[in-house]
Amino acid sequence: MNILVVDDDLLTRKVLDTCIRKNGHECTCVSNGEEALRAIEENTYCLVFMDLNMPVMDGITATKKIRQGACGFINKRIPIIAATAETTSSFQLQRNGFTNYLRKPFFFNSIEATLASFGSCKDYLATPQHQNCQSRCYML
Repeated sequence: MNILVVDDDLLTRKVLDTCIRKNGHECTCVSNGEEALRAIEENTYCLVFMDLNMPVMDGITATKKIRQGACGFINKRIPIIAATAETTSSFQLQRNGFTNYLRKPFFFNSIEATLASFGSCKDYLATPQHQNCQSRCYML
């Protein structure tokens, strides 16, 4: 899978990048929501790890824009995992468009479990423009 990590903290990006690559996936890292929107418009991702609090554009705003179709119709359904230290409830996160969440600080086993739960993608990449992804992604 090709995975996007969106976090303003360099250490968090490195931890996620290391674990994602260790599990055989490709990874791109950006540092804010605005960069995430550009990356999603220009590339195919099967999964996004999105921090909530970032400069320029926060993760909630970026996720809402993705769900509204700002990055194209097919990307409205991309699985987005909130990567946060906040105590925001899972209900609030889902209401804001997140598929699931991962609490900081991360442990490799929790990242690996999250990757495994999305390891078999369904209809998200069924369109011809998304066939270049190695595996197919989880559909919301």
